Parts: sequence; C-alpha cells; structure tokens
Amino acid sequence: MISQDAHSSLFKLWDIMGPGIKNVKYLAQKFSTWEEYYTLLAKYFEIQGGVNGLKQHIINESNEMLSSENSKCDGVVIRMYNIDLEKEMTSTARMFDAQSYGIGTNRISYFAYTEPKDWKCPEPIDEFSPEPSQYYSDAECFDGECLEEAVFNVTKHIRKKYGIGLNVEMTPEERMRGNIRIDKW
Repeated sequence: MISQDAHSSLFKLWDIMGPGIKNVKYLAQKFSTWEEYYTLLAKYFEIQGGVNGLKQHIINESNEMLSSENSKCDGVVIRMYNIDLEKEMTSTARMFDAQSYGIGTNRISYFAYTEPKDWKCPEPIDEFSPEPSQYYSDAECFDGECLEEAVFNVTKHIRKKYGIGLNVEMTPEERMRGNIRIDKW
C-alpha cells in the first residue's frame, strides 16, 4: 500500500514519467490492489467519483476522440461503451503479478460499431487473384480498413495517459441494445 506521504512524491513522478503501476518502484513501495491504483489515478487527474468516475471519464474521453477522428470509412461509427476496470480490482495477487512480472495487466475495452450495407473491400480477397491479398475475408478487410486504426489510437492514448493497457472487443451495433451486447447462439 502506498503511504499518504508517498502520494505527493508519486504524483510528482507521474508528472515526469506519466502514470503507471511500475513507477512506484522508485519510491520503494507497491500498490496493494488495482482499486488503489485507479483511486490514485482519479485523484491525480482530479476526477470525482473514484473508480467509477475514472471509468466514465475514460469512456467519455475515448468517445470524444472517436467522434473527431472516427473511422476512415464512410458511414462507420465507432463508440466505446465499457472498460472492464472492476475485474479482479481487489485482488492483491493480480496486482503483485502486474508489478512484479508485468503479466495480467490488460483490461478489456468494449467497442460497438456500425457497418454500412454497401461497404466493399478496396483490395482483392480472392486467393487466386494476380496480386496477393493481405485479407482473407470481407470481415477481416472491414476490421483492418475501417476499425483497427481508430480503436488503436484510443487504446494507445489510454495506455500513455492513464497507464492502463487494454485488450479490445468489438461488437456490431445490430447486436447491441444500448450498452448491452446481445449474443445470438
């Protein structure tokens, strides 16, 4: 656990190096849980509401980024609807693994997107075409051409600004009901 005295030192360190869980090694201390890290992040960025406030702030900031530089494909809209910050948030073992071995540190970020009905891949997909394709299906082409760059820019920003690594899960809007994904089996 980071002592109260170390908070100001940690914030000065974050001013220089950026937020991250490994920066506390310079203070010879460790975070006890992810919840402690998220709470200090919220305090550092002066975000009200603790962990929930931080989560909503990151989602709002991500959606602002996506609204200004959304997909390069016409008619495609991408939005972030959740980040799984709460998963194993109170586990001391998970925080120990993250700080000691750098494993298990990525959370899942959830995005929803619209796909235009008339969208066509600009590159050949057919494996028998004269030029080799970097895509093997229309779905893979759509992901590569329309979604990956915009989502990568958001997750890169979150890692750099908040020190939170994110894995990505994408869902078409047609399988969403607001912020709830509807699985069809």
